[in-house]
Amino acid sequence: MIWNATLPDDWESRVRSALASVRDDLTHGALRPLGAGMESVALRLDLPDGDGGTPFVLRFPRNEDGAEGIACEAALLPELAGHLPLPIPQFAFTAPNPLGPGEFCCYPAVPGESLSEEEWHRRGLLDEPAPIRRVAALIDAIHAFPTGRARELGVPEWDPRAEFGECLDLLRAEVIPALSSGGRCSPPSRPTSVTTPASTTSRC
Repeated sequence: MIWNATLPDDWESRVRSALASVRDDLTHGALRPLGAGMESVALRLDLPDGDGGTPFVLRFPRNEDGAEGIACEAALLPELAGHLPLPIPQFAFTAPNPLGPGEFCCYPAVPGESLSEEEWHRRGLLDEPAPIRRVAALIDAIHAFPTGRARELGVPEWDPRAEFGECLDLLRAEVIPALSSGGRCSPPSRPTSVTTPASTTSRC
């Protein structure tokens, strides 16, 4: 996640008011931007000394897709957590979003570090088998989550045929006939439908 969002001038007062409506004990913590993506903005909340050492992450949807994603996560993550070999966010609550559409979420920060690609290389982590195996085990566990249950929890279905069908038709009709006979290639086949949590969790 990188920071590429502009917050309104009064973002902090809005956020503190929203927190006060749900968890008054969180209103006195220190807030700072943590990161932003295409669909949400994240803030870090550090409580004063003596109020507990675990920071919280607050995520605020930037658009309707982000709002739908957080709603999906709220339903999916509690069940998905029991299937995964690594800790994942566990929502403390969701509440009306003071900065945009839908609801924002609050959860204790997941233990660990966020590393840049350069830091992965600097530490030699890509040369060690253990991190790669853990990532592979996580992907396998996500794919193993029951597809039917994912649908019931609101995970959207992604059909690549519907998304890319028009492009493939245009390719067959206009691009392939225009190729020279020496460079002609076979038309690509349509991809098959895919419905798994792995294909949709990045959207949540």
